[in-house]
Amino acid sequence: MRDPSANWDVPFDAEELPDQGLTARLAHSRAHYAWQALVLAQQQADESPAHAHAYGVALLGCGMPFAAGDALTDLAPRPDGDRPAPSSYGLRVDLATAGVRSGFWDLAMAQLLEVAEELLRKGLDHGRRWGDLADRCRQLHRSLALRDEERTFQRLRIAWFQELADAGEATVEHRLAWARAHLALGELDADGQEYDRAGRLLFALADDPEAAETALELLVGLHLRAGPEHREDRERARGLLHKANPHSRLLREGARNDEGRRWMAGLEAYHATTTLLVLARETGDTEPGLRARRRLALLARAHPDQPRYAVAAALALLAHGEPAAATDALALAQAPLTVEDHRALADAFTKAGRPDLARAHRAPDDRSDPTGTE
Repeated sequence: MRDPSANWDVPFDAEELPDQGLTARLAHSRAHYAWQALVLAQQQADESPAHAHAYGVALLGCGMPFAAGDALTDLAPRPDGDRPAPSSYGLRVDLATAGVRSGFWDLAMAQLLEVAEELLRKGLDHGRRWGDLADRCRQLHRSLALRDEERTFQRLRIAWFQELADAGEATVEHRLAWARAHLALGELDADGQEYDRAGRLLFALADDPEAAETALELLVGLHLRAGPEHREDRERARGLLHKANPHSRLLREGARNDEGRRWMAGLEAYHATTTLLVLARETGDTEPGLRARRRLALLARAHPDQPRYAVAAALALLAHGEPAAATDALALAQAPLTVEDHRALADAFTKAGRPDLARAHRAPDDRSDPTGTE
């Protein structure tokens, strides 16, 4: 489903930010100077709560919703008064936007309704900002209500396309739409199997002159979001797209790997894994735990250069009693793990009843079996 926050203004209320939010708005995910603007906002964050708010907005503008959510949550006042920052309607709406873009639509809906109810109690239910807030509430509520319908609709489409294919009547257009239906389900449920089914359909269209460019754009975009089914598929798809359209925006997006971009990716990885791992461990097979575990697995595939995702995915799987799947997740990492990562994995494998797998993560002088079963 389309992100309901895609067209929402960020910040919600620029008047709450220093310089009308100019520094925050300079940080944009597609700007080549995004990381410099983000660093500037970070350096100014300690000057006041408004500057800290601007830093959260800058993170959001750079496509880093988990980091933004943590930064803004640190500012939001608690009912017990533990946080001294003043209540800010714009701050709380921006926090809800970060929630939507992190995938926590239900939580974001509750945050928006809380702001709306407070404005109603204070007689502030008028003006342009009130209208904007009401629009966001309606859009997000509608998206939440349509999720089950969307899932059913896409499954029916997939069944129909399969029937056409079995009868030999599926056209190129049908197959592209078939792949898009699997992509929609993958996005809706963070389902790697659905993404992989889409990937197979799209690869099969790579040689069709009518559909190749569109199929390959979808395929490379899929790999950026959810990773490839097989490691070698990533470069294969990019190579084919380069032949079909060497100026594709997706090729540029996937190729950005300067120091600033790596810093931004690492910062978002830290906040994303922290949040998703807590959810996966605390809520297990209920939502949002199940979705958090699946998202970590997809992020590990999509970002092999950020081993933090693979480690978090493995820890979530181990907490769920899946040591074999955890080992597979760790195999996705293409960069060294830290000493702390190895220590955490050794403990987790041991608790999961696999001291044999734990030994690979222990220091050379500490590889005896801690359970005494050897």
